[in-house]
Amino acid sequence: RGAVAPVLLLALALAGCVEIDGELAATGSLFFRYTYDPPPHATFKSERARLSSPFVRVERLERDPTIVDGVASEFAIATIVVDDPAKLSSAPAFAGIQVAADVTKGELRVAFPGVPPEGQERVRNNPEADRRALRLSLVLPGPVTRASPEATIDGRRVTWVLSTRQFAALG
Repeated sequence: RGAVAPVLLLALALAGCVEIDGELAATGSLFFRYTYDPPPHATFKSERARLSSPFVRVERLERDPTIVDGVASEFAIATIVVDDPAKLSSAPAFAGIQVAADVTKGELRVAFPGVPPEGQERVRNNPEADRRALRLSLVLPGPVTRASPEATIDGRRVTWVLSTRQFAALG
């Protein structure tokens, strides 16, 4: 199984860590929990509309209940279901993401748009670019034999942890 590194979330990554925990079922459907920093002035209604489409269902949308040092988290948590992962990009929030899953061949490919050269330069000069930007963890229908870029593989689970600098370096 392979995947192209996620970079669409670069802007969010600079603001904080995005976490995606999901599972690709043997039927090909995708279920994931998406923890992210919503855009300024977002409402539950606007976020539900941005995260969904006729093919992408938001099962649950809530504010992250975490409190760190007495400060409430500004992150949101969305639980999302997609019957056909190739249609994930039909939701505005995921418009640049392409997913190809062939369960019979045991292959999953996730392609995110690259970071343009000016964005790469900004990241190179940002002292905060070594902070963790993304943790993407997926449980797949069968054992994982390889992942690109390098990831932690544990049976059927593959987990990528990337800093903003790693995002940008992937192009």
